[in-house]
Amino acid sequence: MGGGSTEFIFGSGRAIDSSCSFNIGALGLTETYIRTDPVAVADFDSLLRELEVSLGKLTSHRFDLLIGIGGAITNMAAIKHQLTVYDSSLVHGSVLDLAEVERQIELFLSMNLAERRRLTGLEPGRADTILAGAGIVLSVMKTLDTDRVTVSDRGLRQGLVLDRFGCE
Repeated sequence: MGGGSTEFIFGSGRAIDSSCSFNIGALGLTETYIRTDPVAVADFDSLLRELEVSLGKLTSHRFDLLIGIGGAITNMAAIKHQLTVYDSSLVHGSVLDLAEVERQIELFLSMNLAERRRLTGLEPGRADTILAGAGIVLSVMKTLDTDRVTVSDRGLRQGLVLDRFGCE
């Protein structure tokens, strides 16, 4: 998940079976749907409806494990663990279940931007887009009919190193 798009890769081991990209990201959704502070529930519901339509073609994919990467989901793991200082060893491999994602969304909806900036575990610079990011996480989980997502704080750079140097 990123600010402007969300990508999916389906595979087994190092083999990629399929991939797809959607022009839906936390920043773009925030700019389009978040109009008030605190966020109006009706605006967030509109955001979720957009995600439901956009992600509809994912329902044909099967998987054993859903792994999420990106700033929104790593911040959600940090919030879950109440981290005052980011700790990769706690975030990487964390599991967010559906109840935790829904709990955080309710929390974000109950706060204004200034309050979200002070939320333990959340990078202040992500306070404006975290609700849209959490909405993406929720929608992906519901679309793929799973009740958990494993968080990875690794990303493209680590993947390129692995690919280039064959490291494990």
